[in-house]
Amino acid sequence: MDSTSPKPLAQVKVLVDGATGYVGQHLVQVLRQAGFAVVCLVRPQARQVDIDFLAGLGATICKGQLTMPQSGASPTGSFFDGVELAVHLIGSIAPKRGESFNELHTANARSFASWCKLAGVKRAVMVTALGADKNSASNYLKTKALAEEAAQEILGDGLAIVRPSLILGRQCGTRDSKLIKRYLDIITTKAFVPLVGGGESLVQPLYVVDLAKAITACLVRGNVHGVNELGGPEQVSLKTIVQKLCALKGVNKPVLNVPPFVASGVASIAERLMEVPTLSRDQALLATMDNVTSNNQIDLLLGQEPTSLDSALKTYG
Repeated sequence: MDSTSPKPLAQVKVLVDGATGYVGQHLVQVLRQAGFAVVCLVRPQARQVDIDFLAGLGATICKGQLTMPQSGASPTGSFFDGVELAVHLIGSIAPKRGESFNELHTANARSFASWCKLAGVKRAVMVTALGADKNSASNYLKTKALAEEAAQEILGDGLAIVRPSLILGRQCGTRDSKLIKRYLDIITTKAFVPLVGGGESLVQPLYVVDLAKAITACLVRGNVHGVNELGGPEQVSLKTIVQKLCALKGVNKPVLNVPPFVASGVASIAERLMEVPTLSRDQALLATMDNVTSNNQIDLLLGQEPTSLDSALKTYG
C-alpha cells in the first residue's frame, strides 16, 4: 500500500460487488493472495457453489442488493462498514428479462459511488467496457459510459475506471467467460461455428488474471485515476480465436458467416423467449465492431508484459 494506508494488508478491507461472477472470483483470489481482507457483496439468489468458492478463499460474504443510501444513513452496520477500498463489477451484456441496462449499469454505479463517498472509501475501481461511449449505438456501451459519468461525478479522482477488451482464460472458480464457453460448447457439439460477419471484427484478448492484477494495482497505487484502457498483447479477429480453440480441442470446424441482420433477428427472438438470452441484440451489434485499445495501460499496471493469447487459451486445457 502507499503511504496513505500504512496498515498491514490483512487489516485493509476491500469490498467487491458482483463477486460471484467470472471476473469477481478471479479478483477475490488475487486480492486474498495479496493479503487483503475481502468483503463480497452477493445477491440473495446467488448460487451456493459460487458463495462456497468465495468463502473458501477466506472472504466475508454479505448477501444483499446494492441500493442508494437513504437520507441520514451511516456506513456503520452496512456492507461498507470499515471498507477502505472498493471494486464495482456489477453489469451484464445480456440482462435478464425485466432488467434494464440503465438499472444494471447507471443506477448501480450511482449507488456504489454514493456508498463509497458516505463510507470515506479511499479508492474505488469500476470495471466497465472498452468502447464505452454515451453516443454509441449499443445500449450496453452507452449505459456503461453513463455509469462511468455518474460515479465520477461523486468520487472524482478517488475513482479509477478500467475498460477491458474481451476477457478470457480461467485459473480458478466456478465461472467462465460466457463468450468463450459458448464457442467451446459449439466447437464440441456442432458441425460448424456461426460467427456474426464471419468473425472478422478485431478484439484484444486480456487474460482474466492479468485483469484482476491490474484492478489490484489500481487499488494500491495512489496515482491511478480516470479511464484506463486494458487489452492483451495481440489484436486478433474473433475468427482467429475460434480457430485457436478448435486447434486446442483437436477439431476442425468450419465458420458459418452469419449476416448481422440475421443475427439481430435471432437475438430479438431470444430476448423475447429466454430468461437470459444466449444472444442479445447488443451482442449481435458488438460482434460487428472492433474492440481494441487506443492507449493500452496494461503494461504500466502490471509492470510486465501481459499474458499471451495462446497462454491464456491453454488454461482451458
